[in-house]
Amino acid sequence: MMISKYDSSSSNAQLRDSPSKAKPNTLILLPCSGSKRPPATPLVSSEMARSILNDLHYTRTALEQGRQGLGACVRWGSPCYAALDYYAGWLYSVFGFRKAVLEARELGLAEFCILSGAYGLVYAEEFIHSYEKPLDAAYWRRHELPRVLAELIETIGVKRVYGFCAATTDYRKVLEDVNWLAVGRSANLKTAVIFSPVAGGSSGAQTKVPTALGEAILAFLGNALDPRAVLTGSWQGLTIKEARLYG
Repeated sequence: MMISKYDSSSSNAQLRDSPSKAKPNTLILLPCSGSKRPPATPLVSSEMARSILNDLHYTRTALEQGRQGLGACVRWGSPCYAALDYYAGWLYSVFGFRKAVLEARELGLAEFCILSGAYGLVYAEEFIHSYEKPLDAAYWRRHELPRVLAELIETIGVKRVYGFCAATTDYRKVLEDVNWLAVGRSANLKTAVIFSPVAGGSSGAQTKVPTALGEAILAFLGNALDPRAVLTGSWQGLTIKEARLYG
């Protein structure tokens, strides 16, 4: 068991850090998708590739071991692409979504990470193989993913964290497992929030919810990260509620 201040009650591509024009003070967390498809025209080049492992010290081994334990789920013969390019579910298929994410990252508006079933946590620009594995919160809790996220928040120096995910998913469980009080104090965090669509008994929720998330994120980015743009809109006929984790 690794011990650090965060305790609470392989790609074949060359990965490197990519400089941005400004340092983001906001982290946006996205869910991965079951559907993955090689992009016809990748938006993220190998020169832009980054590895989250390079920004971890205390929890790097835990994340590496978690990934190794799911190696059988990875299609090692598949080509490597950036996670943002590879995921092809409804959220990532919202028109203009990928370009908006890259533009926000380039402008220093926000940093983007994706909670991944087989990789745990990756940067949007991190190169991955295709795989078949839903996110399992219990598995990743054993491999200290909440602590991985906690360390990353402090390392990259963001002050605001916004997670977008469905209300009853393992993505949300991982986020709720973070010791936000400890992170808030050590990282001088101002706020941490989860945004989730209210699906109710709505038909077609498996399509509507991720699409609503993608549309809401676009509005969030287009309105200078103002939460009101998310909370006051209607997305695929759904509203979105916030759950405040810190601040």
